[in-house]
Amino acid sequence: MVDRWGRKPLLLLGSACMALTLGLLGVAILVIHNHTAVGLTTLILLIIYLAGYELGWGAVVWVMMAEVFPLKVRGIGMGTSSVALWAATFAITFIFPAMNKGLGLSNSVFIFAAISVVLFFLVQRIVPETKGRSLEEIELDLRARTGGR
Repeated sequence: MVDRWGRKPLLLLGSACMALTLGLLGVAILVIHNHTAVGLTTLILLIIYLAGYELGWGAVVWVMMAEVFPLKVRGIGMGTSSVALWAATFAITFIFPAMNKGLGLSNSVFIFAAISVVLFFLVQRIVPETKGRSLEEIELDLRARTGGR
């Protein structure tokens, strides 16, 4: 699917799905007062959220990390990126209970929805499409975009 649809469209679709489902979840938590209905709504929205996440950010980031580093530093770049990605995952997992306690569930969810919106626009503006291109072509394009650095 990554090779058929492209990296950037999948990241955009994933970000949009994540933002939409988290936004709807935040609203549902505020509006629905029946615990059973909130639970069912939460389950459905989180399943859709996870599908969007896995379609975009869960898979594509790992593919792109392997593509965007020049061959000379690919190992170091992948290692550093992997550590940063897992550190961010740890931070989110660690911070969410405190956010939930301090801000409430709906506000915490709205913050993550807003982050997903920011991700959408960052991908749209910064991330190059690498579909159907060789690693050499990707490297030359990225060098041109950064002034040859």
